[in-house]
Amino acid sequence: EDVTRVVPLKYNFCNRSKLWNESDSSGSLSFRIPNYRADVIFRLFHGWEQPVLISESHKITIRVPSHPTGVRLSLTGVDKEVAVTWTSTDGQGKDAYVKYHVHDAEGRAIKRGARVASNVTSYDRRELCGAPANSEGFRNPGSFYTAKIGDLLEGFVVTYQVGSDLAWSKMFSFRAPPTRGSRVKFF
Repeated sequence: EDVTRVVPLKYNFCNRSKLWNESDSSGSLSFRIPNYRADVIFRLFHGWEQPVLISESHKITIRVPSHPTGVRLSLTGVDKEVAVTWTSTDGQGKDAYVKYHVHDAEGRAIKRGARVASNVTSYDRRELCGAPANSEGFRNPGSFYTAKIGDLLEGFVVTYQVGSDLAWSKMFSFRAPPTRGSRVKFF
């Protein structure tokens, strides 16, 4: 693999370091490493037009690559139902699901449930428009899981988490939406 042809996830210029010392070329930069479900390597290059690889870090392993990311909600168009979608590693299939609790006005859990992800999708490099997206810039996106929570009680708080036995997300919450035709107040 020609590392000068790989599109970086992130990059920065060494002279942007707040601790940059030009006399001995030392400094410090920080990077937040998102979970792209793959190991990461830091590389130091010299030059821009014709980059030369100077140094490379040891491989940094993502501790839990299957940890769910990008958790989001959407309305399904069916009264008392929402869809929960998230991204995780490929191959969880029927083992991926959402666990939820519906809470009354006092915060007591009055209903508990779990729904298996009924829709699992993804894409690969052949489905993209062209370089660099389908060549040196391609990263496997993982799989997109969707599970539907139905029979919700309007206005009640729902707490939920998504995942599988491999890894679980943190707890999230939302207020169940009103049914169609309900009077809604905007503030």
